[in-house]
Amino acid sequence: FNRVYVKYCDAGSFRGAGKTEMYKGKRLHFAGRLVLKLVIETLLETFGLRNANKVLLSGCSAGGLAAILNADYVQSLLPATVTQYRVMPGSGFFLPHPNLLGERVYERGMEEVVRMHGMVEDALTEAKQQPGVGKSCVEDQAPAERYRCFLAPTALRYVRAPIFLIDSAFDA
Repeated sequence: FNRVYVKYCDAGSFRGAGKTEMYKGKRLHFAGRLVLKLVIETLLETFGLRNANKVLLSGCSAGGLAAILNADYVQSLLPATVTQYRVMPGSGFFLPHPNLLGERVYERGMEEVVRMHGMVEDALTEAKQQPGVGKSCVEDQAPAERYRCFLAPTALRYVRAPIFLIDSAFDA
């Protein structure tokens, strides 16, 4: 078997929609979805993924969240030779509860990440429904709550791929 480690650094779980955002006078580009697609295409064409029959998508912590959010999308990119596809996120749940001061720090931070990456707009303007967390989830939420589609507790309800969650009481 082969193992591939794909690192990201934009906090968007490979869901960035190609949006450009100005931050402190700097132009930032968020195109995680395209990056993920190109990684899978490269693995298919150059590294033999086209011949695989079993694929396990996994990630830990923020990578676990990325595995949940992209489970169905990655599966849609795989060839018909893949007869067994599973997703096993580790510690991808970050519960949206307040901190000791009553502040919803994680939830507000993720709401900003979703906005900066253009995830909600991308889901709503999809020409066709892409597999996975997207238009159907976003349309099911009240407008002010649509960012929740990119948090594990909400996203998981829309994942169709077989998934086995590994989570602990603590995320190190």
